Amino acid sequence: MVDFNSPLVHPCLLSKNLHVLSDSDEFSSDFVKMHEWEIQYQNGEIKVERAPGTGNRRYIRATIPFSIYLSWDKELRKAKDKSSLTLPSKVIRATKDFFEEGIYKNQELKPFFPKPRENKKKFTLNIELVGSTVKFSYVTA
Repeated sequence: MVDFNSPLVHPCLLSKNLHVLSDSDEFSSDFVKMHEWEIQYQNGEIKVERAPGTGNRRYIRATIPFSIYLSWDKELRKAKDKSSLTLPSKVIRATKDFFEEGIYKNQELKPFFPKPRENKKKFTLNIELVGSTVKFSYVTA
């Protein structure tokens, strides 16, 4: 006889880190999906969001005016064509230039941008939208 009221978990999903939720389980307000974006800061055209990602790696996503992005991106300022349209989908930048010489000079925004996961000499920005605003994301340390 099969009990259709209890979940059947595939053996490859059996782990001390996973928990089976039934339809009757109630979620508390503390429950957040790992890919769910939450607004951390919003002021005018600037929006900074965060997603839990994993225990050690948070995700940051920001939408900012291109003029602000350009002030943070030293390499793009050196380029002949300083258009947001020249940005590829993945941008590798010097951590020191982008954070310490860029973002962290703005005391209002500094608390919302933790250092990237790579946290070495270079890190990767994922460019999601370009135009008069730039939307980018990265993985924190």
